[in-house]
Amino acid sequence: MTKKQAVFKHSSYSRTGTAHTERGKSCEDHVVTGCDPDTGVTGAVLCDGAGSCTYAREGAEAVAEAVLPTLIGMFDQFYEMPEDHAAENLLEEARAAVRRKAGELECSVQSLACTMLCAALAPDGRYLFFHVGDGLIAAWDPKSGCRILSQYLHTIALNYTTFVTIPDTEYNFGRGCGHIGAFLLTSDGPEQMLVQNGMLSERAELLLQAGCLFSEERMQRELNSITDQLQCEGMYDDASFAVVGNKHCARDLFRTMEPDLRSLLFFVPERSSRRVIDQLGSVFEILADHGGCISEKAMTRELRTHSDSRTRIKLENLLAAGIITRENGKYYF
Repeated sequence: MTKKQAVFKHSSYSRTGTAHTERGKSCEDHVVTGCDPDTGVTGAVLCDGAGSCTYAREGAEAVAEAVLPTLIGMFDQFYEMPEDHAAENLLEEARAAVRRKAGELECSVQSLACTMLCAALAPDGRYLFFHVGDGLIAAWDPKSGCRILSQYLHTIALNYTTFVTIPDTEYNFGRGCGHIGAFLLTSDGPEQMLVQNGMLSERAELLLQAGCLFSEERMQRELNSITDQLQCEGMYDDASFAVVGNKHCARDLFRTMEPDLRSLLFFVPERSSRRVIDQLGSVFEILADHGGCISEKAMTRELRTHSDSRTRIKLENLLAAGIITRENGKYYF
């Protein structure tokens, strides 16, 4: 893995909704994340098949799998295009996937209708997002905190939305450069419970921040846990999430986190001195600068702890929390 490939963490998760399980239906969401091996651009695409359509699941899968490689592979072109051209290209990629799948299944295009949420980040700080239909796209950055970037406005009814298969469909497109630390994409099941009075809930904010810190395995556990909680609170629809986080934002996030939360996530005592917090925070930056992997001897030099055994003692809480790992004489983040 090159340094460009290792700038971002990314994770996805889906679960069949309780209402679908009761009716013997499978999950009609499909979500994928990935990284371009040459440029390091990392992205996510989340699609939610229209529940009223015969091939909702197949439509969501076809669109997500087709659009992700185009999104990250043509990121530079999309970033430079006029907004309407970029939107039309992304929609045409989605519609081409639907037409191909309709041909395979010998069904109508409309029976494969789905929503589509996309987001991508480049190592140089550029980002873009694209959204058709319901669901949520949110972001976190060290300067502005957490915020909603895109959310469908239900002007007719809560269960009414638009899809990529609808001609001249409404969409939301955005781009910029700098400071985005993480993206969170959700289907409409979690969306309704992660937004309160037009603001992100604390759980949504934690998911965004965790995207910069947690391994894919740890993130899967967190997303599984939050889905359990949301279902206990009444969420019945399919639930899907995608999280993309910038490792270079982990240091600032760690340093500015409330002491009780930092203690809970990292096993760092609440009364730790500022010097200890700053030094531990620098571990994330060191690892990010080295592509997410550094030898133990190099880490010892960077931290000036003078011996590998003292380095292990210094990092024991981060290792115990599973935020970083140590294997074969190397540290990974």
